[in-house]
Amino acid sequence: MNLLNSILVLLLAWVLPPSVSAQKDPIKFGKIDEKDLAMKVYDKDSAASAIILCDYGNTTLEYSAVKSDFEMTYERHVRIKIFKADAEVLERLVNIEISFTKQINSTKEDIAGIRAVSYELENGKVKETKMDKSSIFEKELYKNNFVKKFTLPNVKDGVVIEYQYTITSDFFFRPRIWYFQDFFPTVHSEYRFSFPEYYSYAFNQEGYHHLSINENEVSSKTIHFMDRVTTDNVSGQSEMRTSSINMNTTNYRWAMKDLPALRNEVYITTAKDYFDKMEFQLDAVKWPNRPIRLFNDSWKTFSKDLLDDDDIGGKLKKRGAVNDLVKTILKDISDPKEKVFAIANYVKNNINVKTEGLVVSDRSHKKVLEEKVGAIGDVNLLMGAMLIEAGFKAKPVLLSTRSHGRVSQTYPILSRFNYIIMQVQVDTNLILVDAADPFLPVGVLPFELLNGQGLLLDENNPTWLNLQAAKTVDYVLAEVSVEKNKIIKGIIQTTQKSYEGLKLRKNINEQGEEKATKAFLEKLVGNGSLTSEKFENVKNPYENLKGKFEFATSEFLEANSEHIYFSPMMSFGYNTNPLKKQDRIYPIDFAHPSDRFYNLNFTIPEGYVVEELPKAAKIQWQDGSVMYQYLVDTEGTKGMIKISSKIQFKKPVFSAQEYEDLKKTFDAIIAKQSEQIVLKKK
Repeated sequence: MNLLNSILVLLLAWVLPPSVSAQKDPIKFGKIDEKDLAMKVYDKDSAASAIILCDYGNTTLEYSAVKSDFEMTYERHVRIKIFKADAEVLERLVNIEISFTKQINSTKEDIAGIRAVSYELENGKVKETKMDKSSIFEKELYKNNFVKKFTLPNVKDGVVIEYQYTITSDFFFRPRIWYFQDFFPTVHSEYRFSFPEYYSYAFNQEGYHHLSINENEVSSKTIHFMDRVTTDNVSGQSEMRTSSINMNTTNYRWAMKDLPALRNEVYITTAKDYFDKMEFQLDAVKWPNRPIRLFNDSWKTFSKDLLDDDDIGGKLKKRGAVNDLVKTILKDISDPKEKVFAIANYVKNNINVKTEGLVVSDRSHKKVLEEKVGAIGDVNLLMGAMLIEAGFKAKPVLLSTRSHGRVSQTYPILSRFNYIIMQVQVDTNLILVDAADPFLPVGVLPFELLNGQGLLLDENNPTWLNLQAAKTVDYVLAEVSVEKNKIIKGIIQTTQKSYEGLKLRKNINEQGEEKATKAFLEKLVGNGSLTSEKFENVKNPYENLKGKFEFATSEFLEANSEHIYFSPMMSFGYNTNPLKKQDRIYPIDFAHPSDRFYNLNFTIPEGYVVEELPKAAKIQWQDGSVMYQYLVDTEGTKGMIKISSKIQFKKPVFSAQEYEDLKKTFDAIIAKQSEQIVLKKK
């Protein structure tokens, strides 16, 4: 960056003693407490298969005499106790990945000092197993974006493992996010950040736990340098003179202790979204005797840079390979909306999407079309180029999938996004289009993309767009007869306009109708025989998926010489409460509103009368966001019982404060649906 070079030439820099005493590091590499090695279980979470004994990070921004500029150094030291090397430990703790940018122009990052050691007690002595250097390797993700990977050694029950690494970076504007919390309990997590007065950073703390340490202090540095001074204004002669600057450095220290593990729960995006963490953003640079440089327009700059980049905006401008193809696809189509559908469907049905890949595209449209395979960036930027070639206004939208995590809007970093789609204008309407899933209609986003907001790239006005889905609907109609021989027979008709219907449509195409139907029906009526099945609109995502099945089962019914006890809801609706924890501090994210309708008609066997029926019930929240209705009718047709059940969630996300009410609502629904019809022999 060399921001200081125009001001001074450094001869010697030395640090005066800090104004207050420096804090010792919370752990020292190789100094293992034998109590940790002997520990058999963690008293605060006896079920934990591992715990983070200490996670310590330290970032400093200091002047480098070698570079004649400031340099950011990030050090991390992690110590882990493993009680049981189960699948989760092997998945989350063994393989370490560190992303970094190797070089952009004159700025770069470098990772060094990687080491890892495993410790165990053997015959009363501490045995060490060091990581072999061959376990470290590097992989390029895209251009100058790399990931450094290494595998921790000797991972097994009872060991303590620690690892350490250092990153030096010229990217002052993006200090790394510090996560205090983990998927395993954390005993102590600490982060320190020191930077000179010339830089101003904004901090953003997120999470649900309090800091146990929140300190800052100011230390002083004196820098001696040679400053070039003009001695003759006419001739322009100058000479070097010795000067010095007193520079203050602010040192922050934050820590959290005894943090619980954060598990992936139902109805959340990804657990990492809810970790306790600290984010940083370069707010301003204030050099002596120079104007303040603010960074409050960074999203606009970020958007413009990507639209100027060959592998994003450039792909929308280079359309020679798609010119004739677009003409062929649209030859007989005049309606603008149908044109968009035709282009998107062509890409959906002719290009296979790889699960790997970044949001950019470093392959030509010609190559993607010839090979018929591409990453998300290849596929959707190809579609974008085709839409623009057809005369539409189309702009890329960056977003992050639910499993990748929500995007913080504090500061732009490309790696926080992992997906790209297109916004296209059709007449006065704006449609978000993704060409990755041939089973979804154009204009409907995959469930994985329903993750808050996406960034519309625009040179003048980048905008955050809400990624919300329309209400989904599942409808079941069952005509069932209760037989005297303890058998239930009937016909079930389903209509699905939902993501559950999408899953079934995919299963039918991948597994075949018979196998997919059997698995689907088991969820509805349990074990039993299927005498016939039929699906409609399996290949047409623009129509509701419809199914019709004839079945017989001995489940949901008990009988003796006098009575028949029958569970009319069978397996429809909710059978268990998905919200199992006593309380919750995170939002409940359904991703979309939903309606579920069940209309069930039961024929009573001859010789029996109704002795007992479930009672009607209705639950409606005061704000109208949740509604459940259960109706019973025996008067319409003699010898028949009609039950209607409706469950509606009218908003996509519920707050943690609504968790208890939501859990009680599920309990009430399940209790009502478990009530039986009792038939008595005449």
